[in-house]
Amino acid sequence: MLSGGRGVRRGFYSKRGLALGIEYEDKYLLFDTGADSSLLSSNSTQAGFPLNLVDFVVISHSHTPHIGGLEAVGWESPFTKAFLPYGSLENLGKQVRRKQLTPVEVVGETEILEGVFVSRPYHGPPWEHFLLVESGESAGEYVLFSGCFHPGVDVVLDDLVKKFRIRAVVGGFHLEQAPPSVVEKVAEALASRFGIREVYPLHCSGSLIGDILSKEYKVQVTYLNTGDTIEL
Repeated sequence: MLSGGRGVRRGFYSKRGLALGIEYEDKYLLFDTGADSSLLSSNSTQAGFPLNLVDFVVISHSHTPHIGGLEAVGWESPFTKAFLPYGSLENLGKQVRRKQLTPVEVVGETEILEGVFVSRPYHGPPWEHFLLVESGESAGEYVLFSGCFHPGVDVVLDDLVKKFRIRAVVGGFHLEQAPPSVVEKVAEALASRFGIREVYPLHCSGSLIGDILSKEYKVQVTYLNTGDTIEL
């Protein structure tokens, strides 16, 4: 957890944004890059997550709290592929090239490794896509990584569960300013309609979604701090 946690472990730095370092088999993936490069560089070093070994970068959407650390990746791992959401190649793609990375626009579901997929793009606005990684605990089940869920939880999951069995969701839900009635509907959908068993609310989620899921629906909710490491 390189940025976006509820709190901050000692030795790490915090700024509003999201960056998740993912180790999958022998590969290193970076999902979003946080708000700035100095923070990403410092936190990744403290966490022992080697930016110079990053194999792929996936940018969920082109908002500043998710793309600010691109330069740090370019310094450490130039020419790494950065998977960008549909519609962002013109502007964000140019930034990525200037940071010495290789932009790849995602226009449909893309398998970047065996068991690792970038979803098709969904429109919020902005366009946003999601990362699905096969779970190490249960073959055939996936963990879904979210930047902000701008297109809506129900819109995205209604589509994804047609193909993927999703047991856990990690990331932003864009609910910290939402009315309680809206949060309640999202919680009910996650637990009852989609059968999500684990939720890790980060970044823009707020605390209410986790409280409702754990108390009313008995979903396993874990609040992470920046600097935490978990096994999924």
